[in-house]
Amino acid sequence: KGNERAAWLETHNSWTQVSSENGIPGAFFYLGGVLYCIKRLLSQYRTLRKDPQFADLANMVFYLLLSFIVTIVNMTFASAAYQPGLPLLCGLAVGLLRTSEKAIREANQNPQAVPVHPSFLPAWKKRVIPVPHTPDLRRSGATHSSNS
Repeated sequence: KGNERAAWLETHNSWTQVSSENGIPGAFFYLGGVLYCIKRLLSQYRTLRKDPQFADLANMVFYLLLSFIVTIVNMTFASAAYQPGLPLLCGLAVGLLRTSEKAIREANQNPQAVPVHPSFLPAWKKRVIPVPHTPDLRRSGATHSSNS
């Protein structure tokens, strides 16, 4: 009335944001996509955790599931329905599911081809501590003098 701009307020959470802007069918498809990714990841995790050769893949799927849970809790209390976080997680889920399905298929075709342990260790699992004056260096004739 006084030529003032209206204060635009956001909805209380992402679920009401999607349903108010897209209606009930939009909210159904939005939530259905999220639940489908979670269901597939959970199913894949249950399959992978049984086999020790897929321990790394099982851990990745588990941590992606945890990321989905944290994102859903965040979306329940913040209006972040159109932020890139959820589509990014869904994309990561599809990529990880395809990778794990391919690894399972290859392991079923040739069980000896898939190593039980990875060929490399993460840095936190390596127990190499460099020691400057080891007995091997002294035996090989290498001396360390302070007058160089």
